[in-house]
Amino acid sequence: QYSAGETSVRPDVVCYNALLNAYGWSDFEGKGKKCYDIYKSMRQGYETGTHRQLKPDVITCNSVLNACAHDTVTSETDKADVMRYVASVFENFDSAAPRFGRPDHLTFAHIIAAATKHMPESEQRTKFAEATFWQCCQNGRLSPLVVSTLHVCIPHADLKRLLGPALHSKEGEATLKFDKRKFPSEWTQNASRARNVRSRPSKKRGTKPVSKVHAAVQKEKKQKHNKKK
Repeated sequence: QYSAGETSVRPDVVCYNALLNAYGWSDFEGKGKKCYDIYKSMRQGYETGTHRQLKPDVITCNSVLNACAHDTVTSETDKADVMRYVASVFENFDSAAPRFGRPDHLTFAHIIAAATKHMPESEQRTKFAEATFWQCCQNGRLSPLVVSTLHVCIPHADLKRLLGPALHSKEGEATLKFDKRKFPSEWTQNASRARNVRSRPSKKRGTKPVSKVHAAVQKEKKQKHNKKK
């Protein structure tokens, strides 16, 4: 409709973010580049003034990074390109903050996840993940999600060096154990609500409450139906 000239249905940043999120959780190979290109068009439209309603925000940033982190490209060239998209998007947002919003704990988790997916196990990957970790801490955004993502990306010895006494699990243990209360307060000061912010609904946290509500509604309907009888 908009393409046909119907300006009343002009898409805004919410529509574009929904599109980016849909690509991010799809099986589309090359979704990292696709989302990066959409992001570039959004930013261009906003900065030139032709589409001021497309001003990117932190949800835009996280949606693109999420798509990159879960892209299924296989060639080394494509993987390197995806990491360039990651670096470009983060740099654009971080350098302009708070113009387009500020990076949150999901931002850093997606960056580390992208490194795990697209960089081979190496000293370079570890250094990249560590640099991201420290930037996350400087922003006060360290959350359990960031720690668990970092745990997958780097060797246990390096994780121990970064987390110190807060890390309880030992090398080789399947379950990651740590005490976030032992983190310096400045590392987590802006992540107090991180557990309530997600890019994708959690089945573990979301299913039970929804099912209880559904059961209550069904029970009420049944009672009304019986009364009518």
